[in-house]
Amino acid sequence: MTSNLIHRSGGLKTQVAYLFGSNLVDRLLGLAGSIVIARYLGASEFGRVGPALVLGALVARLTDVGVSVTLQRDVAREPANAAPLLARAFGFRALSSGFGLAVVIVYALAGEGATVRAWLPILAGAGALCAGWFQMFASVWIGCLRTEYLAIAQATYRLLSLALIGVAILVGGGSNAIMLMLLVASATQLLAGAFITRRAFFAPSVAVSVSSCVALVRDSWPIGVSAFSVMAYDRVDTLVASWFLAAAAVGNYFAAYALYSGALTVSNAITSVVFSVFSKQANDPAALRCAYRRTALLIAALGLAIAACLAFFAPLIVRLVYGARYQMAAGCLRILAIAIVFLFLNNLAGVTLNAMGRQRTTMILVCSAMALNLGLNLLTIPRFGIEAAAWSTVLTELAVVVAAGAAVEYFLRQDTVIVHRTAAVPEAPFAG
Repeated sequence: MTSNLIHRSGGLKTQVAYLFGSNLVDRLLGLAGSIVIARYLGASEFGRVGPALVLGALVARLTDVGVSVTLQRDVAREPANAAPLLARAFGFRALSSGFGLAVVIVYALAGEGATVRAWLPILAGAGALCAGWFQMFASVWIGCLRTEYLAIAQATYRLLSLALIGVAILVGGGSNAIMLMLLVASATQLLAGAFITRRAFFAPSVAVSVSSCVALVRDSWPIGVSAFSVMAYDRVDTLVASWFLAAAAVGNYFAAYALYSGALTVSNAITSVVFSVFSKQANDPAALRCAYRRTALLIAALGLAIAACLAFFAPLIVRLVYGARYQMAAGCLRILAIAIVFLFLNNLAGVTLNAMGRQRTTMILVCSAMALNLGLNLLTIPRFGIEAAAWSTVLTELAVVVAAGAAVEYFLRQDTVIVHRTAAVPEAPFAG
């Protein structure tokens, strides 16, 4: 077992390429799936699917509490102990997932009652929790530097999802049928993760212990808070809109936001490489300061070019991608385009802070951004509709770019930086 765990497949550069490629393919195929669903269901029904997916993703992230990142870090440090580390993480997920599914069921029944529509968020939540369980396997693979397994599993999952969505469409199924197909794809991915881990590493097991769960949470909660805040900051506007607006309006906003967040693929392509470079320069503030500012100019120029294209061609892009039923999405996309430059710079600032070992600063900034975005959405969406949600995103990104940029510049002027960091590469801290 140990020899398998410490095996390095193709070197670190190859593993980074696998990881970046798998994330890129996952994001692009995920966007393609959203487009197919949106075109088939129409704005009203898509406006119910979007919030259900957001709810499931938020609950899955909440029940993780940063354990997947902690597991990845610990496996990287002690690959020979991967089996007991995974068993301990699975024990925690067994307890937290039960709580998460209960939350989703209560939310669904409170909003829809005991009707067919209540199954939509329940199925979405179950699928997201399956994906969260799979992330435990992925953390082991990444920690052991065997990311080729993750690349294969993610691409297969997305392709299977697209195929099953196609089956649901061919038989004339509605949103519940599509969500059921996504749940089947997530469950299949989870089983594939167990199979790969068993064949390549060890037989997975579950070890439930209250003391180990408490120790895990105590170790991982700062990462968990930041990760949940990132997701809430990114997606809470869709959920808030579903509380106050008609489903068709929510569908239009969710469609526009999918295109807006898709632009983050470009930013992530740069910051995934930048994180490693900046981490190596962390002991040389002068070199890091120069590299950061040059990268900021590059990423701002790219963001400006993408923003200009989206703003100018928004009606054409929406019509080509989603069809004539999503005309309202073009206005939202034009507003959201304003925030893309801020989004790119915020992403770079967050990665830079993490490279300098300033994760607590990142956590404070992300949590503040989530609170600001939530507050703006609650205040403005009921009165001004989906365009208010778009403007809330712009204002939040603007506030964060000022605060995060100031924090980076302040720390870059210090003589020393914190060099003790977790081994895991963090998610994009300010992802929209």
